[in-house]
Amino acid sequence: MSRTVLRRARVEVAETPLRRPFVTALGRRVHTTNVGLSVRLSGGAEGYGEASTSLAMKHLTPAALERALTGLARRAQGRDVRDWKKLVDEAWARAGDLSPAVAAFEAALLSALAAEAGMTLASWFGGASSSLETDLTLSAWTDDVMTRDAAAEAARDGFKVLKIKIGGAFADDLARVRAARRGAPRARLLLDGNQGLTPSGALKLLDAVLKEGAKVDLLEQPVRKDDLKNFKEITDEIASAEKTLAGKGRVFVRLSGTEPIARVMVEGEDLRQIQMLSKRIAGSIVKHLGA
Repeated sequence: MSRTVLRRARVEVAETPLRRPFVTALGRRVHTTNVGLSVRLSGGAEGYGEASTSLAMKHLTPAALERALTGLARRAQGRDVRDWKKLVDEAWARAGDLSPAVAAFEAALLSALAAEAGMTLASWFGGASSSLETDLTLSAWTDDVMTRDAAAEAARDGFKVLKIKIGGAFADDLARVRAARRGAPRARLLLDGNQGLTPSGALKLLDAVLKEGAKVDLLEQPVRKDDLKNFKEITDEIASAEKTLAGKGRVFVRLSGTEPIARVMVEGEDLRQIQMLSKRIAGSIVKHLGA
């Protein structure tokens, strides 16, 4: 008999209090509730996967994740997990709208299969590195002292990159970045808007923190996810103008942070050409953003 047949599975819900409230532009929580799946193969190897609930996606409730994992595990019992790709494909077909549950199911199968082979899951995926640098998230707190202290604690613990939740009022976001920098002045920053900013508001905040010397590596999810088409068409228009100039000019576009105004400046050698390019870019911005 194969040693890689799934024999037992257990689904558990765990609620863990957070040391500090977790706050984003989309909500607030003081504890996290995750749903774990433990599996055991016929040869004795065990695996584990875990699904997290979400502030952003309200349908990812503990009950929904628990039902999904219970159903997926039940259907997989008695089957050989060496056929994990087929099992995972079936899981996506059945519970694709509950993606954390499917991911937890896949993690449980793969970690059990890796354990049967005498490997860690990290080794399964290549194991080229023995360490991994990550960041630490600072929530969208309105308490600047809490932000400063959390940043300082993270720096003492060795974190070099801090992700700061933004997406609220400009003054609050700016104060939060300043507080984090007071606590960890050498840290590199990731600013996570959680889709809570407008294009002009995002640029205003970024301009302000950069002028103060902040080391910002990334502005993440600043605007609504469904704005992709509009921004692509605008950036395509700007790229087309730069290509037309062929290195003999420059294009600058700046959205106002306080007014519905976009400032477009094109430099070049041909007056008619730069007027035409300026009008095209401005027209695209008006069409897609209404600026």
